[in-house]
Amino acid sequence: MEAAPMRMLPEEEDATRAPVAETPLLGSHFEPEEPEHVEEEPQPKGRVVPPPPNAFSEAEALRWPAIREALSDETRQCVGQGLAVRVVRGYAAASDTPPKVAEVLEKTVAWRREYDVDAALTKPAPAWEAYQRLWPCVVHGKDENGRLVVCERFGAMDVPQLLEEVSRDDMRRNRAQTLEIVEALQARASAKHGTPDRTEHVHVFDLSGLRRRDLGLKTLNAIRDMVGLSLDHYPGAMETLYVTNTPVVFQIAWRIIKPMLPAEVLARVHLCGGAKEFLPEMISAGCPLSSIPSWMAVPKQKLKGQHVGVSVEDYVRAIEAGTSSLPQETSLRLRRDGDDGDVLDGSNGGPTILKRGRVCKRGRRTNAVNPNHVELILYAPGRLAWSRKSGSITSVAVAKCDLRRPGSHTFIIETPFGHERGFRCEKTEDALAWVNEINAILTAAPCSPGFRPEHFAHTPIPPWRRRLRNFLFYALFGIVLAKLIYLTHWLQWRVLKLTLAIYVMSLVCGFFNPIEALLHRNPHLIPA
Repeated sequence: MEAAPMRMLPEEEDATRAPVAETPLLGSHFEPEEPEHVEEEPQPKGRVVPPPPNAFSEAEALRWPAIREALSDETRQCVGQGLAVRVVRGYAAASDTPPKVAEVLEKTVAWRREYDVDAALTKPAPAWEAYQRLWPCVVHGKDENGRLVVCERFGAMDVPQLLEEVSRDDMRRNRAQTLEIVEALQARASAKHGTPDRTEHVHVFDLSGLRRRDLGLKTLNAIRDMVGLSLDHYPGAMETLYVTNTPVVFQIAWRIIKPMLPAEVLARVHLCGGAKEFLPEMISAGCPLSSIPSWMAVPKQKLKGQHVGVSVEDYVRAIEAGTSSLPQETSLRLRRDGDDGDVLDGSNGGPTILKRGRVCKRGRRTNAVNPNHVELILYAPGRLAWSRKSGSITSVAVAKCDLRRPGSHTFIIETPFGHERGFRCEKTEDALAWVNEINAILTAAPCSPGFRPEHFAHTPIPPWRRRLRNFLFYALFGIVLAKLIYLTHWLQWRVLKLTLAIYVMSLVCGFFNPIEALLHRNPHLIPA
């Protein structure tokens, strides 16, 4: 299907004649054309200012001071606000401790400085023509949430030839330039959609055309290196990954390792055998046919993608010619004068952290102690925050705090709604210190009114209901276990009877006599 011709303004006709200029299709292929009667505000010539970096949320601002303390002095001076927000937001799981997140920031800052990634949108990378020819990347339309569809087809790649023509460092620079261009396009699409904080895109990796020569050790190491750049240094850049036209071997291996992967990975990675699996799944995810690649089609279901796509190579050509409409740098840049130094340096602008420590949380329903430690943070005015297993941070207001009983290692807090939370410390002195600190804040100032009822969706279970539930559970478990034992004995008895019946039939019919066979093999057992 050919794309319908697009109407162009008179001043844009000259741009289409230039072979390296960025046409309206290249500059706004995911943006609907404005009607004629709408008067657009005059835009300044040259490059536009990049979107402002995202700001820390309350939960992220609580984690940032500890992460900042684990950074080296040089990295603290170089890390930008947008980069810090993206890394903190991308590594929000309970297992992502501040030293681990700080290590990621250290590597990312060093990588951006070594390869001069901040200048990727102002000048083309070395050997970019060979790289873009042998590893093309195409940007298609956007879904209903404003996420772009980015496609890489293995059949259009030639990684062995790329390794011969381009050095490994130049490959990394070109890969970084491709990721920066996708990042800038996604920022523009998100701003147009009204969600400027959205940074994720939908990635499609097509395995059609996979050859045996592409499975060499050098080729696989190069692919792992290129894919690792986006995973290590661009957290939160990929919402969903669709691997299409996968061979049978890949599908079998995926089914084997799929139960071992966490739910977060399974929600983002989808292996599809072909277009008949890919198209319905992507349409149900909110991506219309007008944004899906045109090479995806299911004739029997009369489904066919309609978007031709724009190659990243065209954007690089526009950067070389100086006619690109992309910003000079993305929000993942290193630190600049426009960043909020108070937030990055921790001088002010964030919540005041009064106390933090590692504790174990008691379950709200079972009252059992979770052996995994969580970081408990007390910050003004009288609120507690801790990380959950899913990676999110829970923050509640505190109305009352006391030990569970005198001399206990556990202290209980009560919210303004009457809900209780229990935390267990290693020592009684630690629990008592938490109680004294919280009560001192509550005495000086009442609890914060910033709580909301939706923070507590589950009502507490009365003790009698908990005991009844446990009794029914164990009773049902005992019944099921007894039934399984009964079925096992029943099956053993049936197998024994079947074996005896077969033995008797063999004796009667003369088919086989095990005693005669035993004596025939061991004649010394026959008495003389």
